[in-house]
Amino acid sequence: MLTSKPKNINIPIFFVNGITSSPLFVKILDKEKYSRLLPKNYKDFIETASVKKTLIWPLGELRFDDISCLFETVAKREKNGEITVKPPDGIQIESGSIQKVSNFSENGEELFNVDLPYCLYGYRNVFNVPYDWIHYFYNSDEIFRQLKEKIEYEVSKTGQKAVLYGYSLGGNFIRYFLNDYSNPKWNSKYIAGAQFGASVIGGAFSAIMGLINGIFPLSKSGNISFIKHMPSYIAMFPNFNFNKKIIRKTVIDSKSNIKTTFYDSSQMFELLKKSGKIDQTADLIYQKGLNFFKEDIADPKIKTNFIFNSGLSASVGLDVTIQNSECEVMKVFGNGDGVVPSNGIEYVI
Repeated sequence: MLTSKPKNINIPIFFVNGITSSPLFVKILDKEKYSRLLPKNYKDFIETASVKKTLIWPLGELRFDDISCLFETVAKREKNGEITVKPPDGIQIESGSIQKVSNFSENGEELFNVDLPYCLYGYRNVFNVPYDWIHYFYNSDEIFRQLKEKIEYEVSKTGQKAVLYGYSLGGNFIRYFLNDYSNPKWNSKYIAGAQFGASVIGGAFSAIMGLINGIFPLSKSGNISFIKHMPSYIAMFPNFNFNKKIIRKTVIDSKSNIKTTFYDSSQMFELLKKSGKIDQTADLIYQKGLNFFKEDIADPKIKTNFIFNSGLSASVGLDVTIQNSECEVMKVFGNGDGVVPSNGIEYVI
């Protein structure tokens, strides 16, 4: 643990954690529809969620297989050509509100209601920013608006610019907030700096594997279809300008001639579509965010610091070898810098 005490203890700090970290609530608007979709033993849950927003993450006694329809994503191309991405009809999904999490007892003991990195211990104005980590970034306008208003209020109240701290997907959140939702003029006025810890601002190859295989953190189930349509996974698709030659394909013919081809991240999605790994919903979600993946990782014009994961090994690509009509696929591993979260923000070094 860090033992040095911060000098500027009242600076406003907004902490954005990674995937699965924020609570999620559902309000059922179409009771008849979800009475059909959810198991019969969820009658009491349906009654409660039809009246008020009800916690669905953390799961508690709920089961993923039972309520996976509540985590799904619907993508549709409208008549005007615009692509809309949202939760299923008949429900509302939301997270909690931005709350101060650094509390001090009368004897000076620090108390927290969320896990914080040690470097934030001792500060008295630390705020947690929860968000819908399933449907990010297409369902984030409201939390971005609230975050802007809260930052403006705290800066006005303290007379000090705010600091943003993002871990894992939270780093992607901050990148999008500063570069695509906000603007340099506002950033300069209200933001003192941004801290990224084990961040995926340039995307993560593991997100591709998650989409293909339906892998979800903390779940032992292999039958959770919503994962392959999860916007937050697609939001972490590798950035085109940052991730080059992530696939190496080697073909060895009958005469032992070798032909090697490299594929960039910009080619990956079309390859996945051709191989039948991507359906129409995932394709529309990807097309919706295509400009984001094409963007260079812009300088937000504020002080920025990165804490990496060099001590951890991460999946950064695939090595494919085809010989005698057989295909061998091996994962390529490299340093975790910027492309993989650790086991938690407290482990980021």
